[in-house]
Amino acid sequence: MGYSIRPVGNACNLNCKYCYTYGSYNQKYDLISIDVIKKIFNLTINEFYKNLDYINSIYSKKDINKVKKYNPRFLTLEYAWHGGEPLLAGLDFYKNIIDLQKDIFPKNIHFVNKIQTNGTLIDEDYSKFFKKNNFAIGVSLDGPKFINDKYRVNKNDFSSFNQVIRGINILKKNKNKFNVLSTLNNFTVNKIKPINYIDFYNNLNVDLQINLMYPVGRGKNIVDNNLVNKYVQFLYDCFNYYLENKKITIKDFDSYIDAIFFNMPLPNCRFTTSCITKDNMLGINNNGDIYLCNRFVGLEKHKLGNIKFINDLKEIYNIKNKLYNSYKINDCKNCYLKNNSLCARYGGCIYAQELLGSDPLCTVTNKLFNKIIKIKDKYVI
Repeated sequence: MGYSIRPVGNACNLNCKYCYTYGSYNQKYDLISIDVIKKIFNLTINEFYKNLDYINSIYSKKDINKVKKYNPRFLTLEYAWHGGEPLLAGLDFYKNIIDLQKDIFPKNIHFVNKIQTNGTLIDEDYSKFFKKNNFAIGVSLDGPKFINDKYRVNKNDFSSFNQVIRGINILKKNKNKFNVLSTLNNFTVNKIKPINYIDFYNNLNVDLQINLMYPVGRGKNIVDNNLVNKYVQFLYDCFNYYLENKKITIKDFDSYIDAIFFNMPLPNCRFTTSCITKDNMLGINNNGDIYLCNRFVGLEKHKLGNIKFINDLKEIYNIKNKLYNSYKINDCKNCYLKNNSLCARYGGCIYAQELLGSDPLCTVTNKLFNKIIKIKDKYVI
């Protein structure tokens, strides 16, 4: 069970040119109130116990332990602090969060805190605090300086690269638990060789997660008519190189390995049924508005309610399921992922289908797997 919370809404200290949230550079913002945070914690704890009672009523302890081993998120409450740039909330805010959690959470509930940041505001104090309190950290960095600074800049197009590297070095020095998130885009696939792209992260010695840029928000102005095929070839070359020169962990590629060689379903939410279960992360904005997931935050049509005015998250989940059922779900024909039980969805991410008509990543992944499967016998896993 997960909840993605935007403590400062879309406010950000960068002005990335592909930002899907229209992250607002140095805008004035209202910090989410402690009363709203308290209510989020209390309602999610209540929902957790209801879920736990149901699970205990239908599964044995032995079966529950098996599921826990396969899925570390099982029976865990996750709070992902997102943005905009969540570090704008200030260190005192997160100290208050930890104090609240210590005060409110029963000892038998396992919970985790995660934070996704652009990395420019990380300092010694943040790093040591996150280390002490076991935060999992994601830092956005798209590649070498000439790649990263194409789109990840401030309002005056000034570079963010050196600030991010400084933040990463602080995290490494203090042995924080973190990985790097890279948004693959048209500039990347056209301007850097896949081997050099992977080696940049190898040399930096950081684990990696690769996302694809969606042409939404400010990114809708970035157009490349052949981008899907370029993504497929770039990722195919990266995957081959990764298999032959595995020095870091690339989360996406490891899930591909599990799928292709061991027939394990893909865990990414766009390939699961998490949108209609309690596994996906409801998105909660700084004013208390609740959305189907973090990507929908701020889109009025997809709002489920407001945390201030509900007494039970069951109300929200009921609305969520009705809203989900109203979405147009694309049919999957001749899909390798679907035909091999690697995907439980129809057409990928609902957010992408709603805004774009289809999910480019769904198409990219299916084409990528059709290429990889042809050469899998040359690898011994």
